[in-house]
Amino acid sequence: MRVPEQTVETPLPLLGAKKQVFESSSPRLFAGYSRKVEMVSVGWRKMSLLCCLLLCNVARTSAGSKRHFPNSAIKPGSPIAVKTNDPGVQRAARFGVYRYNNSSNDIFLFREFRINKAMRQVVRGVKYKIDVDICRTVCSKRIHPEPDLDRCDFQRKKTLRQTFRCYFEVWITPWLHQVEVPVSLCQ
Repeated sequence: MRVPEQTVETPLPLLGAKKQVFESSSPRLFAGYSRKVEMVSVGWRKMSLLCCLLLCNVARTSAGSKRHFPNSAIKPGSPIAVKTNDPGVQRAARFGVYRYNNSSNDIFLFREFRINKAMRQVVRGVKYKIDVDICRTVCSKRIHPEPDLDRCDFQRKKTLRQTFRCYFEVWITPWLHQVEVPVSLCQ
């Protein structure tokens, strides 16, 4: 005995399936299938309720954006202390020295002598805040317009020796291949 086609509402409106036709050779088989569809429907209701609760919790948590990481005193986006021998810090210090050399009227080039303190902040790139001592080298700006500063020795003559304490803020945006030094203060 063939059962006529029946139209059953499926409980999956999120998937875009509104109606589906089931053919069955046995009414018992179709009845068992409808129980399964009903169980899936209850499962989807529970799942959608769980998703709503989760989204409400995320919205409530992000509304109080002044929260800290769990078990941490560090706020997201705040500057953190970094070791002075970190390669990123040394690279940023070199950019600061290049900025100083380009803006100074000195005949000789300067090079970083010692990095005293460094901080890193992640804000649309990486921003380094560096306290560094720079010293005059034996390399002249006229002779070495684009020198490798690592090959330039520091001045040995007392009269030509000069050291400055500088504070640089270096902002590196790696995906744009861009480096800015918005702050360069030397004393």
